[in-house]
Amino acid sequence: MKIRKVTKWAAVAVSIAMPLTVVNMVSAYVDNGSAMARAALVQNDVLRLAQLAGDIRILPPADASALLARHGLNSPEALQTKIEVAQASFAQTRADVENTSRRVWRNTAIGFFCVAITSWLAVTLANVLPHKRPDGFAAAA
Repeated sequence: MKIRKVTKWAAVAVSIAMPLTVVNMVSAYVDNGSAMARAALVQNDVLRLAQLAGDIRILPPADASALLARHGLNSPEALQTKIEVAQASFAQTRADVENTSRRVWRNTAIGFFCVAITSWLAVTLANVLPHKRPDGFAAAA
């Protein structure tokens, strides 16, 4: 009788935890998607700034300063500083993508584990530990 009660309470606990695992999985997928979108935007910014730096190097100084002014910069050093900041931001964003990817895998594994445990508990309660009738015979499954 105690095994049956423990199995019932385990089934209840896992059934209560399942919606929470689904919420955590959805949250992880959303966070991962937004981190990947941010990484793509920052990567495009780094690429654009690197292309601008290449354009500045090949242009005459007057045209280069006009091009820098069009982008809100006043010198090649300011452009280089902006490139370094963008690269650091990209490194941080890439680390965020890796962390959220790990979180997706972890939460997905936990979710599948909860589904497997719930299925096992349901089968155990239905087949292995049948409820006895008052007349002493086991109920048919």
